[in-house]
Amino acid sequence: MKEKNTLETILIVFLMVTTVSLFSYWGYQSVIYILGEMFNVQTESTIFSVIIGILGMISGALVFAGVSLWSTGRLSARNFITYGSVGFMIKNIFDLFNSIAIFRITHPSNVNIYQIQQLAGKLGSDLFQFAFWVFVIAFFAYLAKKRIMSMPQVSQNNIG
Repeated sequence: MKEKNTLETILIVFLMVTTVSLFSYWGYQSVIYILGEMFNVQTESTIFSVIIGILGMISGALVFAGVSLWSTGRLSARNFITYGSVGFMIKNIFDLFNSIAIFRITHPSNVNIYQIQQLAGKLGSDLFQFAFWVFVIAFFAYLAKKRIMSMPQVSQNNIG
């Protein structure tokens, strides 16, 4: 296997740590809503929180599996990374709507500029994360193409 470049190594380690953390975090977020509903306790969660949580956990597991396989040199890992990244992108879109829904629930009237700025920061964070996952897909697509191009080609001259 060829030596990995520094950016690839850093991204693999970052994604491994991040996906384990995100898996835990989104599992926790899903459980908060479910327990709140079970015990009739008001939480700052919505049904979107459960969907987001499940998407986050599945996506985290896919990306983790993908980068684990990628580090062993398997090109099929790209599919795991791509599907997991797309899952995170869908999760980020749901996050945008969920943030607005929660804001409306927790701030029904008398909204001030500070609260609007906090919401704008949250929405900006979700958009940044969306762009990050686009970068992850593009980066691993580029690396996969590079690996395929560097593979020895089978000669067709000896056939038949």
